[in-house]
Amino acid sequence: MKRYVKNSTILPIALAASLTFGSVSSLPEPFTQLAAADNPVSLRVNPATTGDTFTVDVVVKANDLYAAKVNLDFDSTKVEVVDAMTDVPGVQVKKGNYGGGAEIQNNVDNQQGRVGFSALLALGDVAGINLNDTLYTATFKVKQAGDHGIKLGEVQLANSNNQDISGGTPQQPGTGGTPGTSGPGGGGPTAQQPVVTQPATGLPKIELKAEDVQKGVKDGKLSIQLTDSKGTILLPSNIGELLKTNKLEVKGAGLTMTVPQDVLVALTSLVSQEALQDSRISISVTTLSAESGKQFLAKAKSKGKVDLIAGGDILDFDLSIVTQDGKTSTLKQFNKPVTIALRTNAEVNAKYAGIYFLGDNGELEYMGGTLSNGMMTAEIHHFSKFAVLEYKKSYDDVAVSFWASNVIQELAAKHIVSGVSETQFAPGRSVTRAEFSALLVRALGLKAKNSAAFKDVPSSKWYAKEVTAAAEAGIVKGKGNGLFAPEATITRQEMVAMLVKAYEVKTGQSYQAGTAASFSDMGQVQSWAKDAVSAAVELDLVKGRTADQFSPQGKTTRAESAQVIYNLLNK
Repeated sequence: MKRYVKNSTILPIALAASLTFGSVSSLPEPFTQLAAADNPVSLRVNPATTGDTFTVDVVVKANDLYAAKVNLDFDSTKVEVVDAMTDVPGVQVKKGNYGGGAEIQNNVDNQQGRVGFSALLALGDVAGINLNDTLYTATFKVKQAGDHGIKLGEVQLANSNNQDISGGTPQQPGTGGTPGTSGPGGGGPTAQQPVVTQPATGLPKIELKAEDVQKGVKDGKLSIQLTDSKGTILLPSNIGELLKTNKLEVKGAGLTMTVPQDVLVALTSLVSQEALQDSRISISVTTLSAESGKQFLAKAKSKGKVDLIAGGDILDFDLSIVTQDGKTSTLKQFNKPVTIALRTNAEVNAKYAGIYFLGDNGELEYMGGTLSNGMMTAEIHHFSKFAVLEYKKSYDDVAVSFWASNVIQELAAKHIVSGVSETQFAPGRSVTRAEFSALLVRALGLKAKNSAAFKDVPSSKWYAKEVTAAAEAGIVKGKGNGLFAPEATITRQEMVAMLVKAYEVKTGQSYQAGTAASFSDMGQVQSWAKDAVSAAVELDLVKGRTADQFSPQGKTTRAESAQVIYNLLNK
């Protein structure tokens, strides 16, 4: 039988359950709820203080307590919470007697009958506190006779490793439930890192002062924990100066975001020096509702013949600086990339998945993505809505039975290849030198650093940056006299020469074939391409047109190009 203590006398649970108000002036008798061993949270109703008021202590027993969220529910027709701190705006509860480093916020709703209390008991990469005492005390006033209905609501406790230490669901006075089981009185919520504040808007908020930043930096970064994957972080306007060369890391359930110090410094340049002193930097993350997510995906699907499956939540990121008078300024583009890692559903097929920017008009922008341990990571250069999506593109002229169908679909998902229209891929069409250069550059993620390297590659052409990036990486050399012949159809020997150079860029090592290729038409291969043909065949990057013929002057089709790019990526 679960026990309650009344003036050192043990009471049965039935009596504890009958603690009601006989009249408006009557008060509940004092009792202490004894929590089970795995339930670190208990309630203690104290004797009357004055007249028709009484207090309830929320008691927590936990080691390495980094953050806590413990709510109280009550019958608002019978009791109401009265202000315990008249010098602070709003109806307040009183925090317990623990360390001065805590950041506290409560949200009392006397209409709905709810006390929301959140506390971050340590900041930065440090240990939590050891607490065996009152977390907070709520003062109640009797309004009407009847059962006060005071009981624990949502309970979330986490240690400094962001681990759930809530134990089983704490027992409520009179419920008779069993801790840690499903059904009434059991099956408590899974704890993520609780938050500093919980404003009426429902968006958790964490505010750091300059001293918090200085104390929290460790191992080259300032790490801040969010509850789930949503919340707002408020930082001092001189955060860039405080971080020095360190980075800002924001973590939540299914989210890790790393912001370089340079980005935060660039943000502060958007306001005047006079306004900067009293400004704050705001980083917010919100999660779109399931219905909004469906609408965004529907818009994106309508743009082309593509099957989109969300691999997780759609998150909306915002980075801005807010002046004292409320003016908000936002960076349109980052001067250095921000890295985000998003959790993916177990059902997502990694072959077709990546991180995407989702525009309000249905626009999709592929950010790339590397999957490891259930998290997809990519670099982004602006904030907005992002999500992991499974992207499966189909074309009317590429049947499922076509020999390169799977390869084309997988490379389309990585946005290395694209169709000649939304519905046509033209797999048998020849490929130009510029087109194949672009495929290699996209596959390797190369970026041009300078202007066009060839006289016949004007900057106005779509392929100018790709050809320049390929030249800078040493993948292409041109035709001589400063010319590249970008729109000439590429031959098979030119293709393998570029392909082997790309392989060397990808691996960081030069490659020399052990034996020369044995095709009967090797005599037709020009001297500058012979080693490349042998290497490409030995590496299984390409095959002959037949078992005996390589066809060095033959043309390369779009389907064949997709296949050799796929081979390169899998080396």
